[in-house]
Amino acid sequence: MTLINFTSKNKRKLLGLLLIAATLIVPFIIAAFDSGNIEAKQSLCPLKMLTGLPCPSCGITKSWMFLYRGNIYKSLYFHLFGIPMFALAILLAIKLILEIIYQRSFFKNFLSNNILIWSLAISMIIYHIVRLTIFLYNNSIDDIIKQSVWK
Repeated sequence: MTLINFTSKNKRKLLGLLLIAATLIVPFIIAAFDSGNIEAKQSLCPLKMLTGLPCPSCGITKSWMFLYRGNIYKSLYFHLFGIPMFALAILLAIKLILEIIYQRSFFKNFLSNNILIWSLAISMIIYHIVRLTIFLYNNSIDDIIKQSVWK
């Protein structure tokens, strides 16, 4: 007899949980095997590789790597939303685990709050515009091309 009934809904939750776990584990593994020069290495972001310009989530992986190392300053330097996204990933993982075990939804009203979602989206857009403006101000076209695969 199984304790958990794996319906299609629970299978989706389990898949979500596995994706969250992979998202949390990959930066941990990279940080564990880094030789100390991760700051200078090329980003794995497809948009940055093609254009040389950072995407809205560029820096989250490095932010989480420094968070794992306990360096809050560098974590915030690489992406201001790195720590909140990390906390959100942990909370979502806990939520999915509880929903699979107890067969009921938790925090449904909180996570579907339109004001919260729009506030986060607008904050991320403003943050990205500011980052992109600073990036373009501090880098010449040649520097941007060197940061892409077209070097």
